[in-house]
Amino acid sequence: MNVAPYRLHFFPCPILTGRGIVILSGAVLLPLAALLYDIPLKVQLLLIGLYGSAFALFCLLDGFRAYRLARHLSPRLVLPKQLYSGITSSVRLDLRSDSTVPAHLALRLAMPLGLEEKELFSECFLPLKPDDQLPPFSVRPLQRGRCSIELVTGRLTLAPALCRWQLSFRWSKNNSTTVYPNDGFAPDDTLQAFQRQQQGVVPLRNALSEGREFNSLRTYTPGDDLRKVDWKRSAKANRLVLKTFEPETHQRINIALDCGRRMRNSVDGRQQLEHATDAAAHLLRVAVQNGDEVGLFAFDHQVISRFHCRRGRRHEHLVREALQELKTADIESDYQLLLEWVGMDRRRSLLVLITTLSNPAGLESIERALQPIRGRHLPIVFAIADRELDLLRFRSVNNLPEAYTIAAAVEQVSRIEQAAARLTRAGIETVYCDAAQLSERLRLKYLELKALGKL
Repeated sequence: MNVAPYRLHFFPCPILTGRGIVILSGAVLLPLAALLYDIPLKVQLLLIGLYGSAFALFCLLDGFRAYRLARHLSPRLVLPKQLYSGITSSVRLDLRSDSTVPAHLALRLAMPLGLEEKELFSECFLPLKPDDQLPPFSVRPLQRGRCSIELVTGRLTLAPALCRWQLSFRWSKNNSTTVYPNDGFAPDDTLQAFQRQQQGVVPLRNALSEGREFNSLRTYTPGDDLRKVDWKRSAKANRLVLKTFEPETHQRINIALDCGRRMRNSVDGRQQLEHATDAAAHLLRVAVQNGDEVGLFAFDHQVISRFHCRRGRRHEHLVREALQELKTADIESDYQLLLEWVGMDRRRSLLVLITTLSNPAGLESIERALQPIRGRHLPIVFAIADRELDLLRFRSVNNLPEAYTIAAAVEQVSRIEQAAARLTRAGIETVYCDAAQLSERLRLKYLELKALGKL
């Protein structure tokens, strides 16, 4: 957890409460009373002045008490060491106070760029008990990189209250954390995996990551692949017995990320590059768990980041840090860079290109780049679909301009699918899927190829 010092800012301009407005409106009753009792004008002005002065004095005393109470507040903004892009996380504010003055404190988190609002409001009553904690703030990062939360604003209301006083706690820029790509292995997945195990469901990863070299026999459990049952041994043992195989390791996976301008298109409020880095981080984690070597190649019109296939925790950490720093460019990507990079690798590898296909003409340049390496390597293209274009096909027609728009969308999607099918017939498998399904489709395809021994 990151904890940084802060500075208190107290604003002397009050905001009247309902009680304060009612008391202040009493000054309006003085002229009415003067008309009823025929009080001289000078006396009226004197009474109104005294009434207003007394109200202002009470407000100043209330502000002085609020300022003293604010000085006794000791907040600590606690950020997680790392956040994950697209995953809602909690930011905790620990608050301590030595004062015994009763009050109500409402706090709000000032959102920095790149964070989405979830639950930004928290409140409590003072004085706090030793075990009292403020409800945490909930934030959802939309992009990778460094993220800092510097400001928490609040309103302090004393009891009894004539007005509310504004204050803020500003932390230094050192109060920051790092947002990493969502690799699909957030802490919540641990609970979900345990629940699936309790229900007797075997994760697909364990079923597909085995190789073809025989290892041992074990008893069948619900969810196992029936194709691995040893029927002869099962007949002798009078129970189902499965063959287990040694997992194949040290296979090579090269991940190529397109960082060109087309990856700036947004899906669910996040750039397509954000979804692509999530999928790459997910594949990196799965491949490392299966003992394979992973490489990374990020490019636009030039090489941005390059890591050759290796194993080990240090290499995985370096690749994750490189994924965290990727940004989109303002220019089209040059796919010929793939040919130069993969062409230097003499060992066979699975080449996964993650890109977008908003324009079918882009597939031609991809085919020219990947066709020469198809004999030695196994290239697969994962293209992120244009969700708005896909949804436009199913929209109902209300007028003639909408009919033309929908017809153009249908034709464009049809051209993309035809181009992807043509690329698959050329020996370069192409998967056209939505951004929300990218990580899962990529994982399943990798495990399928690994199980079939095509790597």
